[in-house]
Amino acid sequence: MNKIEPQPMSFMPKNFLSAVVLLAVPLTAQMPQAGTLVVRSDPPGATVSINGKIVPKALTNTAIVVSPGTYTVLIEKPPLRCQQKVSVAAGQTATVQCPQPSGR
Repeated sequence: MNKIEPQPMSFMPKNFLSAVVLLAVPLTAQMPQAGTLVVRSDPPGATVSINGKIVPKALTNTAIVVSPGTYTVLIEKPPLRCQQKVSVAAGQTATVQCPQPSGR
């Protein structure tokens, strides 16, 4: 039985790493930068959904990484029910709070 021995990296062209980096840069540049969405509810323990998808309770009151765009956030815990549309920009944080703090 032939034993396979590790081969040195000499089989790779000297410019291989440069070629990989050059190929990766344009792909990375085309990817949209993420934003974050923070959903706060009082009382705690409300059911939260973003664009109709329920968010795990552990993610409430924390930053959720999302793609830039507009989201419909629904927060429910009877008798509380609040729905808001929020826009998240690349590299920015948007916060949805329900109910709104006094003084707004």
